[in-house]
Amino acid sequence: MFQFCLLTSLRGVKGAILISIAVLILYNRLRLAYIASAIQAFLAHPILGLGAGGWPIFYGETRVFSYPHNMVLEIASETGLLGLCVLVSFLGRLARPLSIRIFCKEKLASVSYLLLLFAGFNALKSGDINDSTLFFVACGLVAGVSRSTKLQDIV
Repeated sequence: MFQFCLLTSLRGVKGAILISIAVLILYNRLRLAYIASAIQAFLAHPILGLGAGGWPIFYGETRVFSYPHNMVLEIASETGLLGLCVLVSFLGRLARPLSIRIFCKEKLASVSYLLLLFAGFNALKSGDINDSTLFFVACGLVAGVSRSTKLQDIV
């Protein structure tokens, strides 16, 4: 706390840079604590997890709207192996029709898969399940494009 007060007393660009670095270090420590807690919760309750919304209570948060900032870890800690199996089968079902031919031939398919990849990586570092709307929209887009591509191949 003393270091932060010292940094806030600095003025100018150098002070702003030092404050930014200090905030970034504190922020990353908090994120790492969230990740470690979500892994501990999963290991403590591996089959069914803690239940929906159970991670903040496990972590000791008083706010029930806290989350580990990683969608996969949130699912693992709150729903256990059961939820992870559902997630993996869901993503596997989306990836099944993916082929190089479709990816190269269909521009919409390639864009939708790249959007899913971007949204998936974003869901691994920020937000919770409710904040992952782009990920779920991309999943729907991929499923729709895959279905339309299959129908065109049949006709």
